[in-house]
Amino acid sequence: MPESISPDDLRRRIIDADDADHHELTALIDAHGTPLVTDDPDDPDRQRMLFTWWPDRTQALRDGKEIAGVYVWVNRLTDKEHADAGLMSRIRGTEIWFAEISVPRDTMAGYRIYPFAADGPGVTDGKVAYSRAVVAHAHFDTRNPLVRSKSPFGSVAQGAAAPALDHWIGPHEATVTDTTGEVAVEAGAPIRYRLSIPDTTDPTPINLLITFDAEKWSDRYQLAHVLEQHHRQGRLAERYAVLGVYSPADSGDRLRFLGGNREMLAALTSAVLEEVHRLLPAAPAATVVAGQSLGGLAALTFGAWHPGVADRVLAYSPSVWFRPGLDARPVEVSGRQEWIHDQLRTAGPDSLPQLHVAVGDFEGELAPNVADAVDTAGEAGFPVSFRTYSGGHDDCWWAAMLLDDLAATGGPDLPDDTDTGSPT
Repeated sequence: MPESISPDDLRRRIIDADDADHHELTALIDAHGTPLVTDDPDDPDRQRMLFTWWPDRTQALRDGKEIAGVYVWVNRLTDKEHADAGLMSRIRGTEIWFAEISVPRDTMAGYRIYPFAADGPGVTDGKVAYSRAVVAHAHFDTRNPLVRSKSPFGSVAQGAAAPALDHWIGPHEATVTDTTGEVAVEAGAPIRYRLSIPDTTDPTPINLLITFDAEKWSDRYQLAHVLEQHHRQGRLAERYAVLGVYSPADSGDRLRFLGGNREMLAALTSAVLEEVHRLLPAAPAATVVAGQSLGGLAALTFGAWHPGVADRVLAYSPSVWFRPGLDARPVEVSGRQEWIHDQLRTAGPDSLPQLHVAVGDFEGELAPNVADAVDTAGEAGFPVSFRTYSGGHDDCWWAAMLLDDLAATGGPDLPDDTDTGSPT
């Protein structure tokens, strides 16, 4: 049984270790869980996150090569131009690697660990250049509390004031009936969807939530079950059926499917919704459209092109860099693209849905461009709220925002909405 030790004392043992006892120190870290979060003595609004890793039989390099280094990828905190912050140091006399970053107290970020060989993907002269290949070769931190709890989000680092993700951890007891279908789209990939309807014996009216990337939100994250259980526990006043629209697996196909696809959205608002309304026990009391990243862009264009269909649009980290003709995400996304602004300006003044838009403080060049789009939407007459959060381009934050916006509580866990309905 490892000795009881405070987080600050454990941190000192790791940071100041000199020929530490590997087994003793790993037992202490394992008992505590990772990352180790402590207050930053230099700034009361920040905390230090200390990430650790050591090999075991299931995590050694598959090809048997020697470990040249270890990199911790923390969403938008140690990637891209910040990749060096994720390179871990080894404690002398042990196989323990560590790296520490200082972050705001409400930070939340998904992360993975990448032990690499000298010739591993993305590795040059012992340093790691961030890429999707690097993330693909990294693995979840098995000592993270959320991984141990079987969270669908994998390993997540959370500051003391970060929102909780407990509601997403199964098993979920709610009863949900699923129907899948497919509708052809003129000159493009068909719409494949999954409609999840909660128990209809409950007399509470059922709203409709339309979300993109159903392979994540409907399948992996079990959104309909989470929402129904949330309702049963009194955390969500309204009930929701969830219409999840699947995205193509290929990144280029996904871009074409969700980016500026009038034919897809026309089929969604006609043939698909006609079938959905036929399956629902009654016409939905309200319709909400939600999306993240490219799905967030699709949600915004849904609201602009079909403003009378949705009552609210929730768009998180929308890909406002999109312009027609793209086959892949451009390398440079810092410049403002007028395309989404033009769609918002021409939406027309009648029956505009409420827009709830959010972007992460750590998203670099995307954040000011999303703020610009919010300003344009307000000037065009959309009732719109905008907020930022201490995170990056990250499913865990989008999940927390989604529950908060659907509950419409403006609770203390998340940043307060800033009403921008009138241009400033």
